[in-house]
Order: sequence, then structure tokens, then C-alpha cells
Amino acid sequence: MQLDPRRMAILLAVYRNGGIVAASDTLRISPSAISQQIRLLEKEAGVQLLERTPRGAQLTSAGRLLTDAAERIEAEITGAQRELLASSGQSVTGMVRVGSFQTGILALLLPVREQISQLHPGIELRIYELDDAVSRRRLRSGELDMMLLEADESVTFTPTRSTKDIPLTSDPWVLAVPPHQPVPASLSELTKLNWLDMDISTAGGAAMRRLEGALGHRFNSTNEINDYSTGLTMVAQGLGYCLVPQLALGSFPAPAGVVLHHLTGLGGRKVVLRHRATRLEPDAAASEVIRLLTAKGH
Repeated sequence: MQLDPRRMAILLAVYRNGGIVAASDTLRISPSAISQQIRLLEKEAGVQLLERTPRGAQLTSAGRLLTDAAERIEAEITGAQRELLASSGQSVTGMVRVGSFQTGILALLLPVREQISQLHPGIELRIYELDDAVSRRRLRSGELDMMLLEADESVTFTPTRSTKDIPLTSDPWVLAVPPHQPVPASLSELTKLNWLDMDISTAGGAAMRRLEGALGHRFNSTNEINDYSTGLTMVAQGLGYCLVPQLALGSFPAPAGVVLHHLTGLGGRKVVLRHRATRLEPDAAASEVIRLLTAKGH
């Protein structure tokens, strides 16, 4: 049995993109050419690799074995390229586009950008502050190479096809207490507070809903916020309590009078790097950004 690794990479693209037509857009070859290469690979393997269904092409168990092998080959090639560049003294060049939320930019991306400017001046790191849904859409379309995701610890991330998730950091939630207001000694006392609410689609909002569920009580709130810097300013004016991730406090110091309370049981926020993972991605420049972000996060 002689398997062509190039055809295995095409099968992997079909799996990651969810079908032959979508894979043709990523690989920039026609659907008929992809189908032909898959048939040739099936002939080489001696087994069926794709099952054609009304919902599209699905991997068989043999197909899953080969896509797993193709991912290992892809990872080995990427690693070898990185080691060759390092050993030869060649500088890594290229443009890397990253979408992120505000605190991810301030606490992670900007420090990494400084490192890159010193280590790899040939890498151009472009940073876009975007809503989560916009970043996800641009990542799928290839307009972004990677994005940062934030979520409460109760949320599970599921990477889409053609992407891979890397956990970067987990930081505890901190309770911001307005000036001259009581500091709760236990979680049960949170039910007595007036809160700055956040939408459940945000990490802070999901954390509040988790705590409400655990306490069996809906928090009282008269105002709503969308970012932590606004929240801290409103807390300083006595408009309510709010949750702030520890990582954000490095970028937004608490105003005078605000008490930052590390209350046991609040839980934490997690930050994940999601990057495109295809036959040609990540390239050497993106791989270096991933490496530096991973080191910064940990």
C-alpha cells in the first residue's frame, strides 16, 4: 500500500471545511479535481474514505484514521520549517491578522507585538478589535489568521473545522466594590448587592448567570455595561458592583476608592487562541505568533 501524502492533505481539507465544495474554495482547485484525488486515494488505501450523504460527504472510520495521520504529517512539516529557519538564521517574514477583544489586545497582543518587532521585524502583526461573532466569521472566511476568545469557565469552546484551539490563560474573577459599600464575606451575600449587569453573550454575563444559578437568586441590577473599563468607572461612581477578570486590571487600574475583592468561589475567565489550521496554515509567521502568544499566556 502506497499512500500519497498530498492526497491525504486534500482529504484533511475536505474534513476541516465540511465538504468538497467548501474545500475547493480553500484549496483553490475545482470540486471535480478534489473528488478525483479522493477516489485515487481510496484506490491506494483499498477502502472507502468518504461516505456521500444528503448532508454532504462524511468521513468513514478509515477516513478518520487517514485525516489523523495527515494532521500529524502537517504538524511535523510545520515544526521542521520552523527549525530550519532557526538553524539557518533566516528571519521569518509575513503578515499575520488577529482579531481580539479589548483586554486581549492590551494584555496579550500588544506585548507580543513588541517582542515580534525585536525578534522578527519582517513579521507584520495586524490587530483588529472586533466583536466575537465578527472575528469568528472573518476567521472562517480567511480574512483573519487567528483570534482570541474569552469565556467564563462554565463555557466550553468547540473549534470549527479548519481551526484549532490553544488555551492561553485562566484568570480569576475579581469583585469590584463601590466606595464606602460593604465587602461581601461569602457568595451568599452577593444576592444582596446592586449589580452592573452584563449580557449573557459576554464572559462577565455568563459568570453572573452561573453564580445566579448556583445561588438560586437573580441579581438586582439597574445599569448594564459592555466592557470592564466602563464598569470600573461606574463602580467608582457608586452605580453598582461588577465582575472584572484579573488580567484586565493590568490594563485598567481601579479608580480611587474602588475595592478589588478576591472572593472565594467566583471562578474565573479563560482565554483561548483559535487559529486557522489547513494544509498551508499556519505558515511560519503565524506559527511564531502562536508560539509567542502561548508563552505569554502561560
